[in-house]
Amino acid sequence: MNADRLRIVGRYLLEQAALTLVAALATRIGGYFAGAETNLPWLWPVTGVGLAALTLLGIKAWPALLLGGVIGRGGTGESVWALAAVDTAQAVAGALVLSAWPSFRVDLSRLVDAFALVVAIAVTAIAGALVGTLATLVVGAPAWPSIGRGLITWMVGTGMGGLLVAPPLMSWSGYRRHALPSPARLVELGALVLALASAGMVAYFASVRGDVHSPLEYLPFPVAIWVAMRFGVRGATAATLVVSSVALAGHVLLEPPGTAAPSERETLLIQASLAVGALTSLLVGAVTTGRNETMRALGESEQRATALFAQAPDAIFMLEGEPPNVGTVLAANPAAGDMHGVAPEALAGRHLADFQRAGQRDALQQALEAAPEDDRVRIEMAHARDDGEVVDIEMHAQAFRVRGHRYLLAFDRDITERRRNEAEKAAMEEKLRETQKLESLGLLAGGIAHDFNNLLTGILGHANLARRSTVPTEIDACLEQVEQSTERAAELCGQMLAYAGKGRFEIGHVDLSAAVHETTSLIRASIGRTVRLELQLSMGLPIVEGDLTQIRQIIMNLVLNGAEATEGKAGVIRVTTGVMDADGAYLATTHLSPDLPEGRYVFLEVADNGRGMSPDTLARIFDPFFSTKFTGRGLGLAAVLGIVRAHNGALKVESHEDVGTTFRLLLPASTVVASAETTVVEPAPIWHGRGLALVVDDEPSVRHVATRMLVSMGLDVETAASGAEAVEILSERPAAFTVVLLDLTMPGSRGDETYRDIRAIRADVPIILMSGYSHQEASNLFEGEDLAGFLQKPFRLERLREFVRGATAAAPAPAQEATMTAGRGR
Repeated sequence: MNADRLRIVGRYLLEQAALTLVAALATRIGGYFAGAETNLPWLWPVTGVGLAALTLLGIKAWPALLLGGVIGRGGTGESVWALAAVDTAQAVAGALVLSAWPSFRVDLSRLVDAFALVVAIAVTAIAGALVGTLATLVVGAPAWPSIGRGLITWMVGTGMGGLLVAPPLMSWSGYRRHALPSPARLVELGALVLALASAGMVAYFASVRGDVHSPLEYLPFPVAIWVAMRFGVRGATAATLVVSSVALAGHVLLEPPGTAAPSERETLLIQASLAVGALTSLLVGAVTTGRNETMRALGESEQRATALFAQAPDAIFMLEGEPPNVGTVLAANPAAGDMHGVAPEALAGRHLADFQRAGQRDALQQALEAAPEDDRVRIEMAHARDDGEVVDIEMHAQAFRVRGHRYLLAFDRDITERRRNEAEKAAMEEKLRETQKLESLGLLAGGIAHDFNNLLTGILGHANLARRSTVPTEIDACLEQVEQSTERAAELCGQMLAYAGKGRFEIGHVDLSAAVHETTSLIRASIGRTVRLELQLSMGLPIVEGDLTQIRQIIMNLVLNGAEATEGKAGVIRVTTGVMDADGAYLATTHLSPDLPEGRYVFLEVADNGRGMSPDTLARIFDPFFSTKFTGRGLGLAAVLGIVRAHNGALKVESHEDVGTTFRLLLPASTVVASAETTVVEPAPIWHGRGLALVVDDEPSVRHVATRMLVSMGLDVETAASGAEAVEILSERPAAFTVVLLDLTMPGSRGDETYRDIRAIRADVPIILMSGYSHQEASNLFEGEDLAGFLQKPFRLERLREFVRGATAAAPAPAQEATMTAGRGR
């Protein structure tokens, strides 16, 4: 057994021993108050001792009460134990009432606590009288005039013992005083004790003899009430104890020799007098103590509020809240004075709007008038100090009412430094964005220049070789290389347009699973033998509307990136297709999602178990020409993102280092069912036409090559370097032209404006639009117009022949005029 447990056991035994002695003494004293007729005590102090002990120490203290009752009665017979058990049981009943009472305070510092104690005493008296009477009848016939008389005497005596003894024990149990009272206080206490004792003695001798009542019976009442109001519940219970002790001592010990014992009537008068005085003092004392605690709490709260008001770092204003003076300063703390450069007292009487700039006063006034009582209104503004300095302020204001009058409490915080820091932070972020933008643009320009320089090197070199060679086969080989390099340059331009979301697309119905199967079949040899390609393709997917070539480009880029992520080691690339319902929360985690609606999407997922990417790398994977390798793959994922953007799709990327990367492409699902039929197109014979064509383009090389191509088809050609020149040529001979090739963008005039000018001159002439931009870009400018076709630059002879043939086949024959010289320009 450790020292702490020994200490606990020792303390418990000491408490039990002390309580046993007190209970025995109270039992012995109670025997002096036995009545002449019933031989029952008309005051039983054991009740108050037991009730107070079980409330303070807990129900565990009942053995000491029982033992004290036996010892106090001076015997060990059955009746002694029975009566001691009754005393203990009635105290337990009262203590259980108090333990069940909500938030009962043992110091009796509130009126509700005093009331609870009175109820518990009543329960104790009733329970004790009933159980005691029953026990007495069981042991033997009592020597009472009647059972009713004995029951009432027992109940009143038990209640009187509880009412006179329990309150002082409980109210004084927690008393702790670390300093001695002042001399004046000691004199006051002494005088009050003497007055109480004298009043109690006079009241006793004046009231308990004979049948005549004397006004002196009530002499202790004003003194006891004064004590209760002066010292609270502790003073009240102490005063009751002094008065009752004097009266009881006189009743028992100070009777003159040969005087008969008081009659039952005289005893009842003493009980009634003491009970009324005890109850009055107890309730008045509880009310006084509660009021004093409330006043003390209010004082402390006021001190805290005053300290908070004075020491708060933010400016605090108490403002008038009733019209027409809403916003007038009633009080301000020192911080408010510091904020405005004046003493706080100088702010009183001024209107808060006086410190605002002219443009903010109305807004402030409206905010103060509309400030709610259940919430705060927030407003940011600029305060002008008396010295002319302007500070930025964040104000929170809330209304409250005192006796129906509306006031405002405003808290102002100086946010000048915060605003300055925010502005500096925003400037730094903007500078960082500019730096990143320049870095990205530099990377883009460098990558494009690198790739184009390589292509131009091949074109220029083979063109020089062709010019110097006299062998036809060598010339053809050089020109073939020039064509291939040119096609690769066109592909690079297409990637750049795709990155911008303005690539050339031929929209059709695409079966995503079929596109994955076809594309992966072509690139299996490129991903390496150490990488296993797993396809989990869903059949019967909804059709997506898109450009099959561009979608194949996405598939190829994602699969090849996954293969490269394995770094030549054994790895797995899993390609999955399916359909899913994407909500707003999911789309918010993807790229290009802000304008996408919730709904059904067909998805393509490419997952690898390669090296994964760090967060920094993941943030830059869509930058043009960005690569973690020394040599990248051109625009790469940047072009993929552009294609996805152009298809109104979304792309979700998840990557973890040493775990792998997963790309999920979402494309809107179409309700159109793709047809399984295919049409075989037979190659058409080479077509030659006739007539006069007008080529409008600001680039001389384009005019030159277009002219030669058209001439090779059998057409005569006129050229114009601008829209204005084209309109002038067409105005001179509007009926002479068979077809017009019009560039979309030219200096000084837009293609759509030139188109409308030409249509105003001749509405039926076929116009083929040429542009390095995408078809979608042109469609936005020519929506609703009757174009003969859109020719994407660069173009081959066969592509131009196809468009010119289609345009001239449906066009009316031009009027016969003089034959124009091929290649004529103006």
